[in-house]
This record gives sequence, structure tokens and C-alpha cells, in this order.
Amino acid sequence: MKEIIIIEVENSQKVRTFLEQEQINYQTYHQGENEEEYWRQAVRAASQDEQRNKEIAAWDKIASKVKDK
Repeated sequence: MKEIIIIEVENSQKVRTFLEQEQINYQTYHQGENEEEYWRQAVRAASQDEQRNKEIAAWDKIASKVKDK
């Protein structure tokens, strides 16, 4: 399952080195880029994950019950 983790750092090279050393795939987002497009891509990728879709459906079900009250 993919997760989105946001880490704000000033010296990203240490984090990148660690991720590469552990052979972990990652994407970067730089402040000032089109934030809306970044989140759109993240949601699109998450929606392709079957487990994530089940979790979204469960949260939608809970949210609809809360709205009804």
C-alpha cells in the first residue's frame, strides 16, 4: 500500500540518501510548484490501490451517518 508522508526539511539530501540506500521509491514536492496538481496526482495514485479504496468507502459510510444526525 502506498502512503503519502509529508516531511518538511531544509537539508533534504540526508533524507534522499537514506531512501536511496534503503531502495525506497519516493517523489518530491517543492514548495512553489502547482500544489493542486500534486495532490490530484496523489489522489489518483491512491485511488488505484484496492485497500485504500476499501478504506475510503468505509470513511464515506461513516461520514454519511454523521451528516444525517
